[in-house]
Amino acid sequence: MMDITSVAVSEPACLRVAIASSLLKPIEDIGNKFTQKHSICVDFISASSGVLSAQIRNGAPYDLFISANMKYPLHLTKEGKTESNPKIFAFGGLLLWSRYPIQEKDLRQLSMSAKVQKIAIANPELAPYGEKAKNWMIEHNLLKILELKLVYGNNVNQVNLFIHSDVVELAFTSISAREMIKDRKGYWLNISEDTDTDLPHGVVVLSKSSNKKISFLFLNYLFEDEAKEILSKYGYSSFENLTLN
Repeated sequence: MMDITSVAVSEPACLRVAIASSLLKPIEDIGNKFTQKHSICVDFISASSGVLSAQIRNGAPYDLFISANMKYPLHLTKEGKTESNPKIFAFGGLLLWSRYPIQEKDLRQLSMSAKVQKIAIANPELAPYGEKAKNWMIEHNLLKILELKLVYGNNVNQVNLFIHSDVVELAFTSISAREMIKDRKGYWLNISEDTDTDLPHGVVVLSKSSNKKISFLFLNYLFEDEAKEILSKYGYSSFENLTLN
């Protein structure tokens, strides 16, 4: 596997980065800083981690893959689709948005009440935050009770759109949503603190990358203080350069 800590870039280039929808806004901000620093443009292609993983498996010409769940880049590495081992660069958490005031002790009662008709989660088969939301409901014996109220988004961005457009009364989303839609009226509850809902987010350089040196330059930038500050602004915690084999 190829790994470098610094490279010299002599010509402008443009990276194609496949990125989980929940991470798009913070990584776009990081990408802008990266472009200012290195004069390298970055194009982001966002979807759920599962959808992007399938595209990569089918030959999509991306340079890097940034996933909200480590299982996808790990599987791609085992299949020989990556140039590096996946690295965890941040942890996300599950957040609950409510149209009504809410405390965790009242969540069960509120979610079952008649005033809550629709609850949004991302597709648990393809989106890591949807999978975590489903698991959280199972742990709290709520899934069977709430099944008829669930509205599924393709990814976290669509769940956030449901919040914006008043389609739902409750929504399970990513911790970054609080910063992304902070102008939206409602109430937030972090439900990742007392349950196993923290999500390790990973990055990997892909075998299809057209410029692996520049790809590694961007990967390494995600671990620099400037990038960590942006991730922290959106509620993510960082993890120092852990490599999973």
